[in-house]
Amino acid sequence: MSRELKEHQLIERSIIKTYRKELWNPFIRCVKNYKLVNDNDKIAVCVEDSAPSMLTAKLMSHLMRISETSFELVFISFDENATENAELLNIPIIKVNGREEALLKAKELGCNKIAVSDTLDDVNEKLLFNMFYNGEIKTILPIEGEFIRPLYCIEEHYINNWVNYNSLTFSKKEEPKKEEQTVKSLLEKLSKMNPDVKHNVLTSLHSLSLDTFPKSLMD
Repeated sequence: MSRELKEHQLIERSIIKTYRKELWNPFIRCVKNYKLVNDNDKIAVCVEDSAPSMLTAKLMSHLMRISETSFELVFISFDENATENAELLNIPIIKVNGREEALLKAKELGCNKIAVSDTLDDVNEKLLFNMFYNGEIKTILPIEGEFIRPLYCIEEHYINNWVNYNSLTFSKKEEPKKEEQTVKSLLEKLSKMNPDVKHNVLTSLHSLSLDTFPKSLMD
């Protein structure tokens, strides 16, 4: 006779079962391809009351349970609204006041890496925003200093599907500025015509043909 699962266990199962292709697989691909997690790492996961942030915490938690790589996790939150969902999702957060204190706490606990929750959409939008409005080819990286981005290969709409599937609600939802919204809307329109657009943008960043760039831009 199978045991009855608790709510947080059902939510965890939906990540690795129902949304395995959309969430778990690209997460694992990201971790492996960019070598985000190594033996003896101690990683602080920044937890806010948002879907990407809570998903990051759950993905990293499950990875720690099954991985042959030996690493530790701590969950630090400066978001006073995160408590309820953290309890629902069984995430043992350490509460601090503000981002600076979160960074200090991570160092105090001996963490050498900090996991944040930027998604594939953020990568795409940052790249196009910089091209259109700043005249430069530049975006966020999967690893920048001590910061790692485990959701780097995960599309935002799949996260939203996971949220709706589990009837979750989160308080944090940042409204993009006008120019950012223009880029976001453009990407969504292109994605409807070609579902591979966002992944193709990411792939293109790994396949730059520098010999085809104007020399004046390479000096």
